[in-house]
Amino acid sequence: MCVGRCGYVYASAAVRPALRQQTRCARTSTAHRRSDTTRHTSGESSSASSAAPAMRFDELQLSEGTMKGITQILGYETMSDVQSKAITKVLHTSNDVLVQSKTGTGKTLCYLIPVIEKMVRSPPVAVGALILAPTRELVLQIVKEASQLLTHHPAIDILPLTGGTSRRQDTVALKRRRPQIVVATPGRLLDHLSSTFNFHSLFTGLSVMVLDEADRLLELGSIDDLRTIMTYMPKDKQSLLFSATITDDVREIATRACRANYMLIDCIPHDDIPTVDRVQQRYVTLPARCLTQVLYHCLMNEMRTNLYSYKILVFFPTARCTAFFAHFYREQLRIAVYEMHRRRDQHTRSVTSDRFKSDPTGIMFSSDLSARGMDYPNVTLVIQVCAPPSREQYIHRIGRTARVHSDGRGLLLLTENEAQGGMEAIKDLPIHKIDDKSLFYQNDLLVNAVSSWMANTQLLFAASAAYASLLTYFKVHARRLKLSDSDIIQTAGDMLLSAGLVDTPAISRRLAQTLQLEGNPMIKVQDNLDELDALEYLHETADHNRQKQHEERRYVEELKLTAMGRKHDDRDHTFTQTYG
Repeated sequence: MCVGRCGYVYASAAVRPALRQQTRCARTSTAHRRSDTTRHTSGESSSASSAAPAMRFDELQLSEGTMKGITQILGYETMSDVQSKAITKVLHTSNDVLVQSKTGTGKTLCYLIPVIEKMVRSPPVAVGALILAPTRELVLQIVKEASQLLTHHPAIDILPLTGGTSRRQDTVALKRRRPQIVVATPGRLLDHLSSTFNFHSLFTGLSVMVLDEADRLLELGSIDDLRTIMTYMPKDKQSLLFSATITDDVREIATRACRANYMLIDCIPHDDIPTVDRVQQRYVTLPARCLTQVLYHCLMNEMRTNLYSYKILVFFPTARCTAFFAHFYREQLRIAVYEMHRRRDQHTRSVTSDRFKSDPTGIMFSSDLSARGMDYPNVTLVIQVCAPPSREQYIHRIGRTARVHSDGRGLLLLTENEAQGGMEAIKDLPIHKIDDKSLFYQNDLLVNAVSSWMANTQLLFAASAAYASLLTYFKVHARRLKLSDSDIIQTAGDMLLSAGLVDTPAISRRLAQTLQLEGNPMIKVQDNLDELDALEYLHETADHNRQKQHEERRYVEELKLTAMGRKHDDRDHTFTQTYG
């Protein structure tokens, strides 16, 4: 085995089989250790639980089906501290409850177990439980965990309602599956409540409503949606709110959603060390033209340090920027990179998320889609490219590492133009500057990578899209980052030039006018880009219309099949009367 240039480890033909066997053994032993820890307790490490005897799930006197789901499917036997505090109180009270708990502590089970037990003891006619979550990814994560718990409860079904599918598909699924539990994003739920005929009648028998990550719901601007949703829900339901922080907005929503005698359960220990203090934080100030090589060396250093256990999460400012750099690192540097952002379809995002979770090693390039609500285990390093949009978002991002009493490291890559404003909001945090000249080393691999893709039309198109998105991002945050228009244009352009782009792309006149950059001598405007955008929009519209016609035909066929298959189903008759 020898170390080649750029830090790559090469193995000769004679030692490759042994190296592969060593890798398999190391990963297998790591997987076994993780499996043992997971089975020992849900949400916390074995070392934490060994300090005091943990409460067992079988002490809760749950139904047989729920216990089988916990022990046989999820593989849990004992509860985390948060679960032992919250589940016991929520399970045996009809009062509304506001729970303060951090993410990554197993809080999802804190409401799923009481909700399922309530459905078992008092089976609802229609929807008996509604769970609201801030993002589609978190909704699907909740549904996946709930489905595992419901393995031995065949009479209880759960259905997600999120964007990305038509309302008509949701309606068909509701009538076919008759779910007792609905998990939804506020936007999609409100869309149905305001547009789908008689949709609100589904919730006339609602017995429990859960708001997961209530503070995140409010951060995403859902406060008005939540206020409207509350008006559709019955007053005599039980409300369960879970939040990592208790802000004034969270208290307002609690006042609206909960009855006057609601309980506050604080599951954060008084001597608990905040995640931001457990993460070793560093930042590097660099010319934007050096971004690609600095990021490359940061990744390689981590991969060499943790050869069999590295797990790196890299945050980029925008989705299009994420897409370009993910494509560049895969195509030009031959580094396997997972890609997560909102411009990928829901199925692809779900598959990517599951693979990154299960992979013992990996690198994910992500937009802020992964900043909250996604529990990626064993992340060793979080890298943030450019100044984050806010102090809160910086903290949420580095919170993806140092989960559940483990340690982690965070690295912030700041371009020179944004360094002063970018550090202003986080200067009181334990973050230290590093000056490592080796990060700026330009080796042969990097030189070849950045100089050999000008004929790649996909990368060229992705670079142009990333440039436009970066201009928009920096313009929005210009005042906070103390950026002039010239700084914005230079930083956005240099970030892409660092990857080998020969010349700064042109943008459409419409975008230049929107960003108030038209007339700046540093910006290039191309009139026919507006026509290309319009042509692309027309193609997308035509594809959408064809897909809509196909969905309408399939909808009619499914309605016919539904009517034939349930003609003699009394329960379905009751459900249809309720739904309308």
